[in-house]
Amino acid sequence: MSVKLFSLENVSFGYGGNGLAVSDVSFSIERGESVAFLGANGSGKSTLLKILDALIFPTSGKFSAFGREIDEKAARDPGFRLVFRRDTALLFQNSDIQLFCEKVEDELAFTSLQLGMTRVEIDARIAEISGIFRLGGMLGKAPYNLSDGEKKRVALASVLVHGPSVLLLDEPTSHLDPRSVKFVSGFLKKLHEAGMTVVFATHEIALAEVLAQKVILLGEDHSVSAQGDAKAILEDQGLLKKENLI
Repeated sequence: MSVKLFSLENVSFGYGGNGLAVSDVSFSIERGESVAFLGANGSGKSTLLKILDALIFPTSGKFSAFGREIDEKAARDPGFRLVFRRDTALLFQNSDIQLFCEKVEDELAFTSLQLGMTRVEIDARIAEISGIFRLGGMLGKAPYNLSDGEKKRVALASVLVHGPSVLLLDEPTSHLDPRSVKFVSGFLKKLHEAGMTVVFATHEIALAEVLAQKVILLGEDHSVSAQGDAKAILEDQGLLKKENLI
């Protein structure tokens, strides 16, 4: 039986006087799906991820998550906030925004500490995630001294270490060398196959082909141009050309 995790109904959002970043957008995402927000730069993909992560809220329309309508008041509710932040994690496009602690080890511990996990449990999870992401030699290093690929691995590890069930990712393979792209895309595929809900924003058709079951295609007018089966949309050359993706 399918379980709806996120639902947007006629959602629009604007940043001040700069017009709408997303316009009259409607879709739903079910538990265990792998969904790509696909679109050219500036089409509203990052804004949608921030709405799903309850960092910003619709200017108009309705956003629901985990069976509850979400607005600023709901997001401030301590009980709901704890559950939501435990289950949902967002990876920003720019790892330098995400990484702010003095050492890699502190980055990996930060969210788990905020969620009230014990130090014993946190240390065990850090040891496990460090092995998966090959971070053992970096734990005592400052994140700003790492390469772009290393930063991305640390950032991804830091949002996974506490065990979320939903992973939101903004351009997860941008600015990475081919080896790092292969590692990140392969790891995300394994997470989805293990049952995690994966929602990612990208303008890279190749990444959507590898990871996505469903594509939500955003047009340059900031609305949904098409949505549905990934294979059908990604094979529609005319549609992709219209939306400036090929």
